[in-house]
Amino acid sequence: MLRNPRRGCLEARTARLVAIALGVATPLHAQSLPPISIAINGGMASDYVFRGADQSDGHVEGFGGLDFSHGQVYAGTWASNVDLKRLGDDRASAEIDAYGGWRPSLFGYDLDLGAIAYTYVDPAEREDYVEAYAKASRAIGPFSAGLSIYASPQYPRAAGAGAYLEGKAAYAPTRKLTLSASFGDQYEGHALGPAPCLPTGAGCPGSYGDLNYVDWSLGGTYALTEQIGLDLRYTDTDAHGLGSPYHARVVLSARASFP
Repeated sequence: MLRNPRRGCLEARTARLVAIALGVATPLHAQSLPPISIAINGGMASDYVFRGADQSDGHVEGFGGLDFSHGQVYAGTWASNVDLKRLGDDRASAEIDAYGGWRPSLFGYDLDLGAIAYTYVDPAEREDYVEAYAKASRAIGPFSAGLSIYASPQYPRAAGAGAYLEGKAAYAPTRKLTLSASFGDQYEGHALGPAPCLPTGAGCPGSYGDLNYVDWSLGGTYALTEQIGLDLRYTDTDAHGLGSPYHARVVLSARASFP
């Protein structure tokens, strides 16, 4: 049987057009739908300090997390042991957080807009709460700086609405070493609640008082490998009158992340 040469030519041209279309369409599709990346992290610290306040009563902290990202969108979870008895809760044993957000760039600044939910295992009182946050940072050579604000309509226990404002700065003199400092201001409305009288007079039994304090830290991080780093940091607050959790301390931590 004889084959029509014009038909064979047409089939060949059609095949070439389909191949070209597929060759062009595939990379465009891959660019419009970036893959979902997964990262895990974990480590230990000599103490768990959050916004200048001791969350593990001076005991060793173990922590770990799991992060998912898809382009500029991300979500994740993180967990740690806690000991809050000096902060008013003698039952809570662990903290489990869940968060998510969007990380766009604008005019050379890296932005981060999202929310985080803090939950606690077997708390004696209402400890769970949610914060929304907005962050902006920028790096110029070995220097970087950032500003963050967190806000919640309802902080733990009897506390009302509040916010936390934090500024950070870092300098990397070498590829492995990064020096950094932070300064934060925490405010919680009616946060002290009925409690033993403090030197300031706030928090006496039957009364409520706002909690407003500042915290700061200074330290450095050294990268042992691409995945493992050590951090040594000094932290303190101006709220020593609130008890030992708000006193100065030095924290050594080790963290690993993969990939």
